[in-house]
Amino acid sequence: MHRLLPGDAEPGYVLLNFVDWYGDTIFNRLQIPQFLSEWARLADSARAQGAWDLFSTIAAMAGRCGEEVHTYLKFRGD
Repeated sequence: MHRLLPGDAEPGYVLLNFVDWYGDTIFNRLQIPQFLSEWARLADSARAQGAWDLFSTIAAMAGRCGEEVHTYLKFRGD
């Protein structure tokens, strides 16, 4: 996961820059379109680093979150 996400404060990643490695990060249904837009830009990185399964699983979960009410995408930190 660390290799997939952009570096700290990388411009253009408004939501993904807030994923906290040591705490929980939660995205709601209204944030999912922006999340998916930023996530899609990481696709080439996922293919190059062999993390495509993780990348596509998170994209599918985010897509489901965007379609269903009271569903959240949650990243748990260490």
